[in-house]
Amino acid sequence: MIELLAVGVMLVMGLLVLGVVAAVFALAVKIIFFFVLLPFRLLKWLLFIPILLFKGLLAVVFGLLVLPVMAFVVIAGLLAAAAALVVPLLPLLFVVFVVWLVMRAASPPVAVSR
Repeated sequence: MIELLAVGVMLVMGLLVLGVVAAVFALAVKIIFFFVLLPFRLLKWLLFIPILLFKGLLAVVFGLLVLPVMAFVVIAGLLAAAAALVVPLLPLLFVVFVVWLVMRAASPPVAVSR
């Protein structure tokens, strides 16, 4: 029984060593590919910089063209929100205005002295 346990432990240790060796080999291959392909990556960025600058310029121009439309939409939305808040209060404001007119007409005029 102990022999089977020893064989199992040796098998697990062998797999562990094999995994470490494979990981080191994979890391070495990755580093080699990184340095081999580095000039191509740098060339790619060197070629894409003008494209990225043009894309940014187009974004700024499009933003400046859309800005007045967006400002109009925002102002219209704010006005609509204000109207939605004020319109339900109009009957109450009308009643308050009528009461104020009646109270003003019923009160005697005040003499102004200088």
